[in-house]
Amino acid sequence: MGRGGSLLHVVAECGDSHKFRDCTRLIYYREKHLLDAPNGNGDTPLHCAAAAGNAEMISFLIHLAAAGDDGNTEAEKAEKEVAYLRMHNNRGETALHHAVRAAAAAADNEDDKQLALDCIDQLMAADPQLAAIQHPNEKAASPLYLAISLGEIGIAKHLFDKTEGELSYSGPDGRNVWHAAVSFPQGKYRLCFKLSVVLLLS
Repeated sequence: MGRGGSLLHVVAECGDSHKFRDCTRLIYYREKHLLDAPNGNGDTPLHCAAAAGNAEMISFLIHLAAAGDDGNTEAEKAEKEVAYLRMHNNRGETALHHAVRAAAAAADNEDDKQLALDCIDQLMAADPQLAAIQHPNEKAASPLYLAISLGEIGIAKHLFDKTEGELSYSGPDGRNVWHAAVSFPQGKYRLCFKLSVVLLLS
C-alpha cells in the first residue's frame, strides 16, 4: 500500500467483493477527499486497487470519481473521471502502470493474470487515451515501455490492441521501446525487438 495511506487505500487494495465496495462507499460518503488523496508514494486508492488486481474496485472508484457532487453535468462528470484516472504518483505513474506490473507479476498464474488484464481493460475503457498521455517528468515511462522493459510481450500487445496503436512509446531519459527491447538476452530480445519494430512502424 505504501507509506501514509488512508483507510480507503487499505480497502481498495484488500479486495473488490460487494463487502469491500460497501465499505468503500461508506468511507467515501464520510470523507470524500480520501478518494484522490495520495499516500506517501503518491498513490491514490485507484493505484492501490490496480496494483492488487481488483478490477471491480477500479470500476467502483471510477464511478465515485465521476459521480462527484450532485448537480454536475455529464460533461463535468466525464472531466472529473478522466482527471482521476490520469493522476500520477511520485514516480510519474498512473494506475495503468500498476495494472501492467500486476499482470507481469502474475505471468505464471493464468487466473491472476486475467484479473490484472481485466484491470487494464477497465482503466482503458474509462479513458481510451490513458496509455498515450504526456508524462510529468523525464524519468517517467509509458505503460507500453514498462511492459516491454519487463519482457511482457503479451501485455504490450494487449495495450497496443486496446488502443489500436494510439499510445505512447516513450521511456525515461529520452529512451523508447527499442531501448527497452535491446536490454534482454538474445532469445527474449528477438521477440521484444520484433514487437517494438512492429509497434513503431505501425
